[in-house]
Amino acid sequence: MDDIVVFRPLTRATLRRIVSLEIGRVQERLDPRQIVLEVTGDAVEYLAGAGDDRAYGARPLRRVIQREVENVLARRILEGLIVDGDTVGIDASAGELRVGRRSGGRGSAMTSGGTFRG
Repeated sequence: MDDIVVFRPLTRATLRRIVSLEIGRVQERLDPRQIVLEVTGDAVEYLAGAGDDRAYGARPLRRVIQREVENVLARRILEGLIVDGDTVGIDASAGELRVGRRSGGRGSAMTSGGTFRG
């Protein structure tokens, strides 16, 4: 007879720790370019909520971070909007994640659309 393993739902605190670990992995990949991520508590909370699934646990969290953080960063790096040595802010407000450049020559004001404009 097969055993049944029952998993308890993850707490929000556990999901936040997982988000922090995953963001740490993204940061490690950016380290050679000296790009620094500054992630607010609101952003961590947003990602934890968006990646929470009672049926699948934290599995969707990886996809959320890939879609909402990694893909946005990659696109902006390719477009030259984020360059080596930049600091990138990640924040959440009004139900959306905002990712943008905090330092560098192009500006420092984050818009609601998720970009920094100068």
